[in-house]
Amino acid sequence: MTDQKHVLGSPEWIACAGRILKDLVAEFGEAGQSFSVCEILVDVPKEIADADGCACRSITVDGKDFRFHPGRADDTELVLQATWELALPGARTVYTPEYLAEQERNPTPRPEDPNLALQGDLSKLPAWMLESHNRMAVVTA
Repeated sequence: MTDQKHVLGSPEWIACAGRILKDLVAEFGEAGQSFSVCEILVDVPKEIADADGCACRSITVDGKDFRFHPGRADDTELVLQATWELALPGARTVYTPEYLAEQERNPTPRPEDPNLALQGDLSKLPAWMLESHNRMAVVTA
């Protein structure tokens, strides 16, 4: 892992996320475990935005088979969408067990996100996806 930080949703950030996910799938992927997800950040800075003003990544895992690409996929089981600026604090937060327990007891108020959308079943994501988030949190500028 590098100490270099990357802008959330930038091509460098997305490439780093792909490397981390590849390593985690190799370590934790299990036969019979599959999921696909497309993550969409809306209203990203223009220097990293696609033609729609977004930054996206798509992930498909089937056991230890892993496919990852920058960009939107229309055929995933799960679609997560949020406004870039509003997602940034959470993207930089490492979710320790203590932090999660505290949030359960006393949730931090968050501004309403007009772009927030979830399609699909979050329970399909394996527990190790939290490790992916935490590894990315420390490299997100």
